[in-house]
Amino acid sequence: MLRLFYRREKRPEVETLSERPEDPSGMPTLHLQVCAGFANRVRALVSGICLAEDLQLPLVIHWFPMSPECACRFQTVLDPESLPKTVKIVPEDTYMAKEVLSRENWDSYYASWDAKSDIYIKSYGIFYSNAHWNDYLRSIRPSSLVKQHLNRRCASVPWERAMGIHIRRGDNKKSIEGSPLSAFRQKMRNDMNSFFVVCTDDAATKEALMVEFGDRCVFPATVLSRKTEEGMIQGVADFFALTKCKHIWGSVHSSFTEMAGRYGNIPFDLMAQD
Repeated sequence: MLRLFYRREKRPEVETLSERPEDPSGMPTLHLQVCAGFANRVRALVSGICLAEDLQLPLVIHWFPMSPECACRFQTVLDPESLPKTVKIVPEDTYMAKEVLSRENWDSYYASWDAKSDIYIKSYGIFYSNAHWNDYLRSIRPSSLVKQHLNRRCASVPWERAMGIHIRRGDNKKSIEGSPLSAFRQKMRNDMNSFFVVCTDDAATKEALMVEFGDRCVFPATVLSRKTEEGMIQGVADFFALTKCKHIWGSVHSSFTEMAGRYGNIPFDLMAQD
């Protein structure tokens, strides 16, 4: 079992980027296409906000809604008003983007940039950070649709003793093999005091835990596929439910657990096979 911990701290107000015209004449623009699933997109988005801040450039986020991993528009699941004022979201792909997955990738790109042309990059990782990274992450708010679903499904959750459970399945073979259901069940059996908020994309896993733990658990999502808009609304409700828990037990090789832990400023363990 891998243990990670984010120290609880006071969340300061996030400073927005410097107030600049949205399309200043002659100023280049940073274009970032965020890729893959929701949590991967969010961590790339926050990296882009930090990069734009340090470069003092306007930022255009390309959030393509026709992807099977994240089939929704940005505003369907997140509140655009929670982003800095110089960030613009567009529902378009950008085919000329260079993949940037790490700080080394970015440094290589930056070394060849002429400081006049627009920047076109794409990512699903944390490729850049500064002192405001966690603050920008925690300033992002769910959409009204996500909040409504979360309120309906989790109204009776005793959050003060809620343990978040994230069991990633689907096509993620590394998570399935590295974090088997048996590891989660054993931890849950040994914890007689917690209420379990279970987030999974697998119907068989959900059924098995419902049978064993009954009214000691709640499942925020009822639609498990992320290939539809409703499935994405419920999947993002899963994410924000995890951020409200006191602790998370999650899956290896999945950014969802880590990002929920960072957003909620709470500790999380990754369940690994003994």
